[in-house]
Amino acid sequence: MHDPLRGVCYSDEMLLEWISGFVGLGLGLVGLIVWLHRSQQSQAQAGFKLLADNFESLQRNLLVSQKELERSQELKNSTLRSELQQGLFQASQGMDSKISTIQKTLENRLGDLTQSVGQKLELNLKEGFLHFDKIQEHLKRLNSN
Repeated sequence: MHDPLRGVCYSDEMLLEWISGFVGLGLGLVGLIVWLHRSQQSQAQAGFKLLADNFESLQRNLLVSQKELERSQELKNSTLRSELQQGLFQASQGMDSKISTIQKTLENRLGDLTQSVGQKLELNLKEGFLHFDKIQEHLKRLNSN
């Protein structure tokens, strides 16, 4: 074959070599492209698997953290419940003590008041009998006159 632009003549064998070289090069490029595409796919799959693994790990960590938080809250609640029960028990004991003191004070005052009223009643009765005796004597004197 003759190239009029360059003024060179090529043999059929040379042309076949070039064509086979170009075909080989083209097939090599296609192979390279396929390999790169598969490589990218495998990298993408590896990336997705890594992402899925990280997501699962994050879920597990969140569940563990949630369980720890629940245990911590339960412990706090238990402690607060115990403190509240102790406080209520102490307040109840304090109230019982105050009520007992008030009751004793009332009993003492009622006893004193009862004694005082009893003494005054007794005194009034004595005075009443003395007055009655005086009235009887006065009546006897009047009747004897």
